[in-house]
Amino acid sequence: MKVHVKFLAAVSDYTGVYKTEIELDEEEYTFNKILDFIREKYPGLKEIEAKIPIIILLNGRKPKPDTRVQDGDKIAFLPPTSGG
Repeated sequence: MKVHVKFLAAVSDYTGVYKTEIELDEEEYTFNKILDFIREKYPGLKEIEAKIPIIILLNGRKPKPDTRVQDGDKIAFLPPTSGG
């Protein structure tokens, strides 16, 4: 199974990459399980998450922790935005 991952804005400064594809051996992954995998692969992600809240989307939406991730899904990590 292949999952597309993007680290946007300041998040990419901590991970060292803007986008990547992750290949997983198992076909059954929940959203939380794949987040654990990504955090292990990119330790800088834990560092920025300790400093600011990070928004994590699955196919453009905020999923439930037990949502099943499918082949070809897109996960995006982005810092909160502000405006006025």
